[in-house]
Parts: sequence; C-alpha cells; structure tokens
Amino acid sequence: MKKTTLNLLVTGLFAAAPTALAHLSPDVSDPYVYVAVGAAGVSVVRLVDAPGAAPAAQLVRTVALPLGRTASDVVLAGDVLYVGTQDGTVEAMSISDPELPITVGSATIGHPVNDLAVSGFVLYVATASGVAALSLDDPDHPAPVGGGALGFVAAPALGLAVSAGHVYVASGAGGVIDVDMRTPAAPVVAGNLAAQLAPGQPINAADVVVSKLPGQTWLLVLDASGDLWGLKLDNRASIRERCFPDPRAAGCLLDMDFLDPTIMQRDPSFDPVTSTFDAGDPSSATFFHQVKTILGTGKRLARPALWEQLNTLTGRRLRDSFMPGSGTLSLGIMQKMRGVTLCESTAPSHNASGLNQLGYATGPDCQPIGERARPASACQVLPTGRAVCRARGAPVSSLVPSPLVTAPASLACAASQDGTEDPFADVPEAVCRRAP
Repeated sequence: MKKTTLNLLVTGLFAAAPTALAHLSPDVSDPYVYVAVGAAGVSVVRLVDAPGAAPAAQLVRTVALPLGRTASDVVLAGDVLYVGTQDGTVEAMSISDPELPITVGSATIGHPVNDLAVSGFVLYVATASGVAALSLDDPDHPAPVGGGALGFVAAPALGLAVSAGHVYVASGAGGVIDVDMRTPAAPVVAGNLAAQLAPGQPINAADVVVSKLPGQTWLLVLDASGDLWGLKLDNRASIRERCFPDPRAAGCLLDMDFLDPTIMQRDPSFDPVTSTFDAGDPSSATFFHQVKTILGTGKRLARPALWEQLNTLTGRRLRDSFMPGSGTLSLGIMQKMRGVTLCESTAPSHNASGLNQLGYATGPDCQPIGERARPASACQVLPTGRAVCRARGAPVSSLVPSPLVTAPASLACAASQDGTEDPFADVPEAVCRRAP
C-alpha cells in the first residue's frame, strides 16, 4: 500500500501530497483506496493487480469537499467514507458507487482534525483539544453521542487507536493516554501509559496503533523523532484473577472477554508462582525502544486489521457473512442487531459474574434470552362461584373453568410448564390457587 501510494505521488497523479489513506482491509475483494489530498479533497484509487505488476493501481478521480475544505484524514465504515478536515469538520461521503464519493452529511468539530477511528457505531475524532466521540446511529449524519455538545478529553490528541472500548491517544510529550470509553458519553481518563510502563523514557508520541499477540497486547508508538516505542499492557493477572471475587466492583461486567470462558489473557511470559517475568523470554519486557535508521521524523503508522474489529464496521454493500473473519455485515443487519436492547432479567443464572440471566427488553420487561415469552395469566370469579383463568390479552373464548373457588383478591393462576407459548396448552384446566 505504501509503495503504491508513493509511486502514484512520484508520477504526479495526485493533485497534492497525500496526508492519509483508507481501505476496507478485512474485505480483500474491495479494490478501492481513498486518499486525503489536502485542499484538493479526496482521491479514489483502484488497485488493479498484485504488487509488482505495472500498473499496480489507477487514479480514478479526485473529489473536492464542500466549501473547498482541506482533507486531513479519512476512515471507512461500510458504504460511508468519513473525512476529517483542517477546517474543523467531519464530512460523511456515500460510496455506494465506490468510484464516485458524494457528500451526504457533515459534523462540526470546531478544531482541525488530526485523526479518525471507527469502532462499531462510534466515530472517534482526535484534535488538538482532545478526543471527541460522534454517534453513527445515522451513519450519513454523525452527531455528538447523547445528543448534547461535543466533549473533549486527553488533549492534545495527535493520533488514536481503539480496542476493547479503550481509546489510546498519542499526546505528544504527554505520552500515551488511556481513555476508557466503553460508555462514550462518559469517558474516563485512566492516565499516561507511557509514564506507567516506561518510566523516565522521553516518549514524544505522534501516533499509536494496537498490536495483539496471544496473551499480550502491545501499543506501538511512533515518536515524533521517527523512533518506535512498544508499550505492553499489563496482563500479569488472567481475566479471572482480575475480576474475582467481585466482578462488578472490578469493572468486568462490560468486558465481553470476561463472558468467554476460553479467554484467560495472562501474559505467557509471566510466572504467577514467582510473580516475575521469565528472564529468557524476549517478550517479557514491559517496553522496548527501536531507534530510527531511515526516517527523519514520524507522523503516522499503518493501521493493522485487528481480529476483534472484523465484522464490526458499520455495514457493507457486498454481502452478509456471519463467519468471523470471512466478511463484513451489511448496515441493515448491523442495525437490526444493535436494535436489540440487552438487560439483566430476574431469572437466576449460573454465570460467575453474579449477574442474573441475560435478556432483551420487551417494553418494561426483560425477557431471558433462549426462553419463549409466556403471557401473564389472569383469574377471575364468575357469579356462579366458579373461577376462570386465561392468558392476559387472550380472547374470552380461551377462558378455562376451574373447580377451585377462592376470593378474587387472592387469586393466582398456575400456567403450563411445557415450554409452549400458551400457558394453558396441553392441560384440561388451569388451576387457580390462593396467592401467597
């Protein structure tokens, strides 16, 4: 990708020097690359053949932004290209026709945009005033999360990376700031990871990406000087060790990995018996420093495709695929999935987190997942002295006489337990009993 961009630049095909590019990396069948080219706007590049072929790519066209705004960064989310500008806006461009981006919406940020990142239905924007979050509930019209004014944290934000609900911010001489944005409308600044993991090191962070290995998560940090730093996030304790005995107090209930019993996440170079890292393991260091040999300065790192982010981008025009890693989901499917409101039901659960059974909201109720909804029952006493029961909301014809007679104020109806939606199916009579 770097070589292709460089070749196009050298041959003079771009109207201006590229500042950023975006490609839907999980989808190898998509041949288009979108390039921010400053005041000229956005260029569309089609990859023609494998690297080494001539030509490897072709410039399709360059599209100007509204009001002549200057493109500084680009990021893809399905059929929408988001363009950050030096004019303090984020432009939303439809690429339903991938060769002809069309502006469909705009969001005012108020500060020049340094970097953009998308995770699910949230667009994160890095500026000199910090990081802000935009909701992509309507992908064509990004808006502040929660419907209020934009809030900024962790200034200055020169670059950012998103993983597992955390935003890692390259903050210049301020290091790398960890912002917990699992609730985007209420971000929590957890501190400077550079100072914690590499104390005393002169890290001047220009950009950051997340790199994952089995049991280890590294932040690769580009220094403004062109050097490369690695910061290893602390995984000395497995996810079970970190979360118990009180997962709620440990903040694990929003951690999806915590709900997966196959994931432990302890650093394989850490010995829990001696509480030390293996001296002979090259990955046991908490940080590393690689001095530049070619670069004179540093501005941007290439973004890797993280496994956890496959199938989480906001929609795609090509296909739906529910096999992890084999494609991305269309916007319609993602919106349907996101429209399900999860909740904690009153049904008991064996989950070690202490939560009741997970459910989905149905009006004011929380219906446990995997169980069919059963309508509530109602009983009443007829003038004849006999009691009748029916499913609440069912027609009168479903009334079933009961031989038991009790006072109306203390009636309860015993429903069928055979798992059917009709609580009175397969039983000749519904039995009314005295409520406790």
